[in-house]
Amino acid sequence: MKIRALMMLGLAALLGLAAVYLARGWIESQTRKVAEPENKITLTTVVIAKRPLSLGDEITREFLTEAPWPASAVPEGSFRKMEELVKAGNEARVALRSIQVNEPILKHKVTGFGGRATLSTLIEKEMRGFTIRVNDVLGVGGFVTPGDHVDVLLTRKRGKDEHITDVLIQNVNVLGIDQEASDDKDKPRVVKAVTLEVTTDQGQKLALASTVGTLSLALRHSLNSGPIAHRTIRERDLVDENLVRPAEQPKPAAPAKVVQKANPYTSVKVVRGVTATTQEVVIETPGAVRRPAAAAPRQLTPAAPSPAITKDTPKPEAKPAAPAKAPDAVKPVVPGKPIPLWRDKDGKTVQGPAAGEKAVSALSTGAGR
Repeated sequence: MKIRALMMLGLAALLGLAAVYLARGWIESQTRKVAEPENKITLTTVVIAKRPLSLGDEITREFLTEAPWPASAVPEGSFRKMEELVKAGNEARVALRSIQVNEPILKHKVTGFGGRATLSTLIEKEMRGFTIRVNDVLGVGGFVTPGDHVDVLLTRKRGKDEHITDVLIQNVNVLGIDQEASDDKDKPRVVKAVTLEVTTDQGQKLALASTVGTLSLALRHSLNSGPIAHRTIRERDLVDENLVRPAEQPKPAAPAKVVQKANPYTSVKVVRGVTATTQEVVIETPGAVRRPAAAAPRQLTPAAPSPAITKDTPKPEAKPAAPAKAPDAVKPVVPGKPIPLWRDKDGKTVQGPAAGEKAVSALSTGAGR
């Protein structure tokens, strides 16, 4: 039994050692895969600035160093070896732009061997330098520095009283301000002149525009170099049409005049014996004409519709006209004989008793004429 137990214990120990060895090998293989990338980056060397350089500084070995750089991302115009920039027996190159630490040295930022740091070395081929006069307002408050890009605006008079503003040139490079071409200034400074890099045609436009109006600058974003659509601005465009103005409050209406009607009646005190009464009577204005009160409207009863007349409707028979009444016989008047006057039952005055009627009373008599 003891021998068997010892054999089992030895076998377990061997299996444990084998498991530890296999696990260690697997971990090391995974670590090597992580440490070794699948695609190796090919490196090369690029000359960079070891110290900051300014406009006009001579480029020597004390300002330069070689640094590893990915071969697939080498900047255009850079130098691979320091000997390309500094050669024994040749005159030194000069910096045309400010160069910061660890920034690659590019060909357009330095002169050739023995070159000078003049403004003409900064101008590209087929381009010209043109200077315009500015002030603290027209020059964007002094925030324009060499290397910036600006738009040139022209404000001029059109007609007798109208002024307009046009965008004359867009995206113009600033070569220098006043007599400085260095772009290492980090504070705004008010200047009197700005030198721009333009074509020949643009220079002619600037020369003509400076005589017919006022030139001003508009600073552009460093990443916005494309042309921008624009239009001529006139004086009538200064008012924003989309501006919401408060509505005018209506003026309060004048209070209506209350006209009190005069009371047409007055009180009159009437005393009968020892009894006094008060009555309302109408006040009459002297010379006024009293008008009768308007009669109440009469209610009209609609007449019954007449029957429709057709061909079979019999025609109404005409009634015979009543015979004309013969006038009463006039009794002859006897001159000098009184004529008795009587009043009949209807109150009419007649001459003597009426024929067929009974006189009521005798009024008077008169002599016939």
